Amino acid sequence: MTPAIIDTHCHLTHGRFRGRVQSVLAAARDAGLVAIITAGTDVADSASAEVLARDHAGIFFTAGVHPHEAKDAGEDYLQHIEQLASAPRNVAVGEIGLDHHYDLSPRQVQRRVFAEQLALAR
Repeated sequence: MTPAIIDTHCHLTHGRFRGRVQSVLAAARDAGLVAIITAGTDVADSASAEVLARDHAGIFFTAGVHPHEAKDAGEDYLQHIEQLASAPRNVAVGEIGLDHHYDLSPRQVQRRVFAEQLALAR
Protein backbone atom coordinates (compact mmCIF):
# COMPACT_ATOMS: atom_id res chain seq x y z
CA MET A 1 0.00 0.00 0.00
CA THR A 2 1.35 3.41 -0.97
CA PRO A 3 1.20 5.94 1.87
CA ALA A 4 -0.95 9.04 1.35
CA ILE A 5 1.03 12.25 1.23
CA ILE A 6 -0.70 15.26 2.76
CA ASP A 7 0.72 18.77 3.02
CA THR A 8 -0.53 19.75 6.47
CA HIS A 9 0.53 23.40 6.33
CA CYS A 10 0.85 25.75 3.41
CA HIS A 11 -0.44 29.15 2.31
CA LEU A 12 -2.05 28.74 -1.10
CA THR A 13 -3.74 32.12 -0.67
CA HIS A 14 -0.40 33.94 -0.54
CA GLY A 15 0.05 36.54 -3.26
CA ARG A 16 2.96 34.68 -4.84
CA PHE A 17 0.47 32.03 -5.97
CA ARG A 18 -1.98 34.50 -7.53
CA GLY A 19 -2.94 33.19 -10.95
CA ARG A 20 -0.90 30.02 -10.41
CA VAL A 21 -3.02 27.97 -8.01
CA GLN A 22 -4.11 25.51 -10.71
CA SER A 23 -0.52 24.80 -11.74
CA VAL A 24 0.61 24.53 -8.10
CA LEU A 25 -2.17 22.03 -7.39
CA ALA A 26 -1.33 20.05 -10.53
CA ALA A 27 2.34 19.90 -9.51
CA ALA A 28 1.34 18.79 -6.01
CA ARG A 29 -0.83 15.98 -7.44
CA ASP A 30 1.98 14.97 -9.79
CA ALA A 31 4.29 14.76 -6.76
CA GLY A 32 1.84 12.39 -5.07
CA LEU A 33 -0.05 14.68 -2.70
CA VAL A 34 -3.61 13.55 -2.08
CA ALA A 35 -4.63 16.45 0.17
CA ILE A 36 -3.45 19.92 1.15
CA ILE A 37 -4.36 22.02 4.18
CA THR A 38 -3.99 25.73 3.56
CA ALA A 39 -3.75 27.83 6.72
CA GLY A 40 -5.63 31.07 7.26
CA THR A 41 -3.70 33.92 8.88
CA ASP A 42 -6.51 36.44 9.45
CA VAL A 43 -10.24 36.68 8.78
CA ALA A 44 -9.92 37.70 5.12
CA ASP A 45 -7.22 35.12 4.41
CA SER A 46 -9.25 32.41 6.18
CA ALA A 47 -12.27 33.31 4.04
CA SER A 48 -10.12 33.06 0.90
CA ALA A 49 -8.83 29.69 2.07
CA GLU A 50 -12.42 28.51 2.57
CA VAL A 51 -13.31 29.45 -1.02
CA LEU A 52 -10.22 27.71 -2.34
CA ALA A 53 -11.06 24.56 -0.37
CA ARG A 54 -14.69 24.65 -1.51
CA ASP A 55 -13.63 24.98 -5.15
CA HIS A 56 -10.92 22.28 -5.25
CA ALA A 57 -11.10 18.61 -4.34
CA GLY A 58 -8.40 17.56 -1.91
CA ILE A 59 -8.01 21.03 -0.41
CA PHE A 60 -8.93 21.70 3.22
CA PHE A 61 -8.34 24.81 5.30
CA THR A 62 -7.86 26.27 8.74
CA ALA A 63 -9.44 29.50 9.99
CA GLY A 64 -7.62 31.69 12.46
CA VAL A 65 -5.62 34.78 13.25
CA HIS A 66 -1.83 34.42 13.26
CA PRO A 67 -0.03 36.19 16.14
CA HIS A 68 1.52 38.64 13.65
CA GLU A 69 -1.98 39.74 12.66
CA ALA A 70 -3.46 39.80 16.19
CA LYS A 71 -3.21 43.60 16.51
CA ASP A 72 -5.50 43.99 13.49
CA ALA A 73 -8.04 41.29 14.40
CA GLY A 74 -10.93 43.68 15.02
CA GLU A 75 -13.76 43.52 17.52
CA ASP A 76 -15.81 40.84 15.75
CA TYR A 77 -13.01 38.66 14.37
CA LEU A 78 -13.89 35.69 16.58
CA GLN A 79 -17.45 35.49 15.23
CA HIS A 80 -16.05 35.34 11.70
CA ILE A 81 -13.52 32.67 12.63
CA GLU A 82 -16.26 30.65 14.35
CA GLN A 83 -18.43 30.82 11.24
CA LEU A 84 -15.55 29.79 8.98
CA ALA A 85 -14.54 27.01 11.36
CA SER A 86 -17.97 25.46 10.90
CA ALA A 87 -17.53 25.20 7.12
CA PRO A 88 -17.47 21.63 5.78
CA ARG A 89 -13.84 21.70 4.60
CA ASN A 90 -12.41 23.33 7.74
CA VAL A 91 -10.12 21.04 9.72
CA ALA A 92 -8.85 23.32 12.51
CA VAL A 93 -8.77 26.70 14.16
CA GLY A 94 -5.44 28.09 13.13
CA GLU A 95 -2.96 29.44 12.37
CA ILE A 96 -2.83 30.58 15.98
CA GLY A 97 -0.15 30.90 18.63
CA LEU A 98 2.38 33.30 20.07
CA ASP A 99 5.35 34.84 18.28
CA HIS A 100 7.76 36.53 20.66
CA HIS A 101 10.59 36.55 18.15
CA TYR A 102 9.28 39.22 15.78
CA ASP A 103 6.66 40.78 18.09
CA LEU A 104 4.70 42.22 15.16
CA SER A 105 1.71 42.45 17.52
CA PRO A 106 1.98 43.44 21.18
CA ARG A 107 2.45 40.39 23.40
CA GLN A 108 -0.65 41.10 25.51
CA VAL A 109 -2.76 41.27 22.34
CA GLN A 110 -1.20 38.05 21.05
CA ARG A 111 -2.02 36.31 24.35
CA ARG A 112 -5.63 37.54 24.33
CA VAL A 113 -6.28 36.55 20.71
CA PHE A 114 -4.57 33.19 21.23
CA ALA A 115 -6.63 32.45 24.37
CA GLU A 116 -9.87 33.42 22.63
CA GLN A 117 -9.12 31.16 19.67
CA LEU A 118 -8.08 28.28 21.94
CA ALA A 119 -11.42 28.56 23.72
CA LEU A 120 -13.20 28.54 20.36
CA ALA A 121 -11.24 25.51 19.20
CA ARG A 122 -12.06 23.68 22.41
